[in-house]
Amino acid sequence: MADVYAVNFNTGDNSELTATSGSVTFVSDVYHSGGYSMRSAGTADYAYRTLASTYTELYARGYFRLASTPTTSGEDVRVLDFRDSSGVSMVWLSFQYCCGQRRLRIYCARNGNTYAYNYDYQAEVWYPLELYWNEGTGSDGEIRVWVDNNEVITQTGLSITGNNVARVYFGHINSEYNTAVWTDCIAVSTTGPIYNHDTSFEEDWEDATFDAWDGQTGSPTITGLVRHNGVYSVQNSVVSLNYEGSYINVGHMKSSYWMFEVRFNERPASGDYIEFARFSRGGTDLLKLRVKNDAGTYKWGY
Repeated sequence: MADVYAVNFNTGDNSELTATSGSVTFVSDVYHSGGYSMRSAGTADYAYRTLASTYTELYARGYFRLASTPTTSGEDVRVLDFRDSSGVSMVWLSFQYCCGQRRLRIYCARNGNTYAYNYDYQAEVWYPLELYWNEGTGSDGEIRVWVDNNEVITQTGLSITGNNVARVYFGHINSEYNTAVWTDCIAVSTTGPIYNHDTSFEEDWEDATFDAWDGQTGSPTITGLVRHNGVYSVQNSVVSLNYEGSYINVGHMKSSYWMFEVRFNERPASGDYIEFARFSRGGTDLLKLRVKNDAGTYKWGY
């Protein structure tokens, strides 16, 4: 949910941005979702959005991907930045290399402090990062960071009052390390964490096995050739459209929110559909999720 601002760059241009700086392009060869992402060629190549109002408390989330990673201590790639109406930075989030290891870094300009989390990020991988800012009313301010929906930086009891958040910057913002950065799926909200979900079951296929699952049918395979995040994904072949092919299953789940990424190597013909998720109880199907070709119009349905 994004009740303040959201952009997926699917227009392929800067029409949903307030302004860009430096070498910023909108590309269709690398993207997280939809058809485009924003590519920043190097340092100080970024975009920003002036929000419709100003905020003392705000969440912002985006997907970011680096062409290469910093290798010299102190170098960082700043990808997300909250600023006031004059363009003065309040807090920013970056990928950094420091003290012999990679980490996520927060710098709070209001108090001059750095907060970091050791995180072995890699080049050419999409990472969902979320930043939370609450300036509070005195010494009760908060800054939080999530990566892959896990809260990894938590700072409370901060004295960070001042001008409100009026702009959100994203891309490759005035950083020390020169590399291309892709940005996609920016969402800004007064509530969060954005896209929060129940992680009582989570699988990224990092170990190339089905050990976390209760079983599989047909011939699903694990591949490193096509993946959304991490090292592997699962590939499910089909017998033919509208018939069961191969799949995997997990059981004994309570009511929950599910989030997953799905990719198809072809679209169904007119009248056909691809079923990519099914929820059952006691052998009875409760819900089936499908993408269908309805006389040339592609529809998500259940």
